[in-house]
Amino acid sequence: MKVSSETEAVRAKASVVVLEALEEFEGFSFPLGSTLYDFVDTDALDALFDSDREANTTIQLDIQEVTVTVRESADKISVRVTDEEE
Repeated sequence: MKVSSETEAVRAKASVVVLEALEEFEGFSFPLGSTLYDFVDTDALDALFDSDREANTTIQLDIQEVTVTVRESADKISVRVTDEEE
């Protein structure tokens, strides 16, 4: 069964939206002592989705057992967290 959730924000840093989406995703937790920074270069992620650019950007990140899809359209960033359950 595929489980997913989606989070959106306007004019927010991509790393913040990703972190919020992961925190809200039922059943996800970072390994003890780990944070988002252990899996993703958050400065690079934020620069990629810099709100001053006018581009549609989409990337996927595999973090633990979930896939995180980050999309930017105009000034809105949406993050979808998907888990493939057996």
